[in-house]
Amino acid sequence: MSDENNALEQGGGEAVAATQPKNDAEAAQLEQSATQEADKAKEAEAKKAEEEAAKRKNRTSQYIDRLKGDADSARRENAELRKRLDAIESRFPKQEAKPPTFESAGFDPEELTRQTVRYEVDKARQTWEEQQKSESAARSEQEKVQTYMNRAQAFASQNPDFEEVVSGIPMQLLPMELQKAVMVHERGPEIAYKLALNEDELFQLASTRPELMELAIARYASRLDAAPPQQEAEQAPPAFAPTPTNKPISQAPAPAPRVSGRAPTEIPSEKLTDDEWYRRDREQRRKR
Repeated sequence: MSDENNALEQGGGEAVAATQPKNDAEAAQLEQSATQEADKAKEAEAKKAEEEAAKRKNRTSQYIDRLKGDADSARRENAELRKRLDAIESRFPKQEAKPPTFESAGFDPEELTRQTVRYEVDKARQTWEEQQKSESAARSEQEKVQTYMNRAQAFASQNPDFEEVVSGIPMQLLPMELQKAVMVHERGPEIAYKLALNEDELFQLASTRPELMELAIARYASRLDAAPPQQEAEQAPPAFAPTPTNKPISQAPAPAPRVSGRAPTEIPSEKLTDDEWYRRDREQRRKR
């Protein structure tokens, strides 16, 4: 019996010895190995975080590039429109001022000199004004794009999925007039975000006549603040209210229900079409 106990004790000792370091060097080696494994795990987590940040940065860069592309497209469209207008104007040439002649000056050399100076000054001023208009228009477009980009970045800081959501809008539902109206509105990024999440409203705005687009966007923005009607919360009874009893207070019949002119349920403003919203507003003004 003692021999078996000794054998068991010896066997257990071998198992324990197999899991414990034999000396300080081996213990240090095991500790170093564990530290390396922990460092590798930290490096893997840091690398994963960097990759996620790079993905977010790429999405933001792609969205900004898309905005720049839209701005370039707008400039190309303006240039094409300018060419068409020039082609139309070429069929109806303007009566431009002609250089003075000796005959127009009454055969007076001094008068001819004065008319020539005035002609050159007027021509230089006209050229300068046209150049200033062109440069001012280009600066205005660039300022609009930059302002919208700043607003978009601020909105994206509160809504991390902004770029991903807005980038998913189909281009056929983004006519140039709609893009311009959204870009110049002070709540442009929020409007773009809401429209990307509501295809029906986006389709309705995309179908709006170009000359009414800015007005339609302004009305849509005003409806963003209209909170849906909320049912009044049932008031809690006072803390020291008497305990209600089942005994009726009076045997008299209940009064007849009161009839009001308001419908029991009213469609929220944000769910109305533009025509329905306009009819309701006109009806309310008439009742006042």
